[in-house]
Amino acid sequence: MFALGFEEDAKAFVDGVKKAWGIALIGAIFPFLAGYYSALTFGFTQNSVLIWGLTMTATAVSLTMMTLKSLNLHKTKAATGIMTSAVVDDVLSLIGVAILLPIILNGGESNNLVIDYEELAFTFVKVIIFFVIVYLVGRFILPHEKGLRRIFKLEHGSYAVLGIFVVVFSFGALAHLLGFHPAIGAYFAGLLLKEEHFELEGIENSKNIASIENVINNLAFVIFGPVFFILLGSKIIFDITILDKVILPTLVLFLSVLVLQILSAGGALNLQGDIVIETLFL
Repeated sequence: MFALGFEEDAKAFVDGVKKAWGIALIGAIFPFLAGYYSALTFGFTQNSVLIWGLTMTATAVSLTMMTLKSLNLHKTKAATGIMTSAVVDDVLSLIGVAILLPIILNGGESNNLVIDYEELAFTFVKVIIFFVIVYLVGRFILPHEKGLRRIFKLEHGSYAVLGIFVVVFSFGALAHLLGFHPAIGAYFAGLLLKEEHFELEGIENSKNIASIENVINNLAFVIFGPVFFILLGSKIIFDITILDKVILPTLVLFLSVLVLQILSAGGALNLQGDIVIETLFL
């Protein structure tokens, strides 16, 4: 997620958010409805159907970007719209999880929803705190010559990647502490770091940035990325008795999400042109 954010321009992201928030909202609501009503069809409890809906709202941001990269479209204006919508969609999804999960857990195995308004208010406060800290760090700390930029420039940039790791894991830890997924913190860390933070005397900045990006991309897509999917795959249980029970609900869920994603993309065409279909479908 940091590698994806590092390639994005912060100003373009902010401009994209202003245009794409409606698309992202629709792209979260329709999959939620698909998961919610699919679970309801099979007689699950109210708490379970909310979980089904929540799990369908998030967009696979990294897979979306890798798809665009494989088509050599990741630098296009359409890709910026797609990725901005996807990230906003993910942020909305995580906020939804932070809000609804305590409600679901408080309800236990019953079919009743127990709303803790204090916890709800505290969740909104944490969201605001996260974005305020992100803004302050990006506005005042990262650009400061005597701050992290000194680490980036030590020994002609030899410690730049180490400095980047400090930023990434700090933002990830902050996001986790405030109820977000660490990946969202990592994405914003990449978004805030700019080329001028890595300027070195006597070295062409584009070459320095290219070497840093090469190291980051190798770490992200050659080491950490595959390890993430290995860990994800290791949690899947192949049991024929379980498969027999879940195959029909799974197929219904898949088809419901597929159909509603395409319909929602068509319905959002008026919001941001032809790229909407690609945005929501990916």
